[in-house]
Amino acid sequence: MWSEIQSSYIVCIKLRIKVLYIMKLLHKSHLTYIDTFLSHAKGDFSKSYDIHADGKIISYRPSSKRLWVSKPNCFRNSTNIYEHSTGIVNTLTQTNTKFWDKKRKATARELATYQGFPESFKLPKGYVQNLFGNSIAVPVVTHILSTYIPKAPTTMLDICAGIGGFHIAAKQVFPNIECVGFYEIKKPAIRCYQKNFPTTPLLGDLTLEKAPLCDLLCAGFPCQPFSCLNKMTHGENHKNYDMIDHIVNKIKESQCKYFILENVAAFAKSPNFDRVKHIPSYHIQHTILNACDFGLKQSRKRVYIIGIRR
Repeated sequence: MWSEIQSSYIVCIKLRIKVLYIMKLLHKSHLTYIDTFLSHAKGDFSKSYDIHADGKIISYRPSSKRLWVSKPNCFRNSTNIYEHSTGIVNTLTQTNTKFWDKKRKATARELATYQGFPESFKLPKGYVQNLFGNSIAVPVVTHILSTYIPKAPTTMLDICAGIGGFHIAAKQVFPNIECVGFYEIKKPAIRCYQKNFPTTPLLGDLTLEKAPLCDLLCAGFPCQPFSCLNKMTHGENHKNYDMIDHIVNKIKESQCKYFILENVAAFAKSPNFDRVKHIPSYHIQHTILNACDFGLKQSRKRVYIIGIRR
């Protein structure tokens, strides 16, 4: 009897979690913070608030329309951040984007829009926050390609490809370009990529497979070793710290005429940046751009490194 009760309880819990996920509903604790703020603000969102409740501070700033929940004296290390659905959201990360005005999480299509993916893009089935959080901002890359690449490439190679942001941007600027392959090891990303680009060969692990020849090489390689948000394994201790060496090897193997690399802005201040700046036979420049300056409702600063073979 007791085991049956336990089994029924577990089934109910799993069902509740599944419903919350499908409907993008927020957990009760999140709703408590939001309701506390709403009852205090009484509809006036034109001024700042710092509300003390249950050992936390609920802070709101009208300039960003953003709501923070943090421990006292830890404003910059907020435990939860809630966006307004019409505001400029903070950089997409692996943490769920939550809307305080709608009391729910962002949908997959909303996340796609924040990164500038077209409506025709076939969305991933799961891990959407992670996949879009690790993707590139499409309009920024189209700007880079149309501004810095002097002659239309006919082939491209997609490295650390994710769900295909670089591929989309390249097709928008160079409609006749052919992708000769993509390197990716995360299964959810691979499934989404192949759903949108079914004829592009999967090359797997870039540390193992030799690169095919191409005109344009694109890579949005892992940012965790250089991200200021990743304090636990930031720097040389991170497993992907030396990933740039494999990227450089692929640039040499592919004999590409051009390459575009993307990472967090802090990468430009890391020692690894020097490994890119001194690749032989390439004229190399870089620029730091914010996605919100290209029509996207997301504050996302990234460094873009452009190489053109001499």
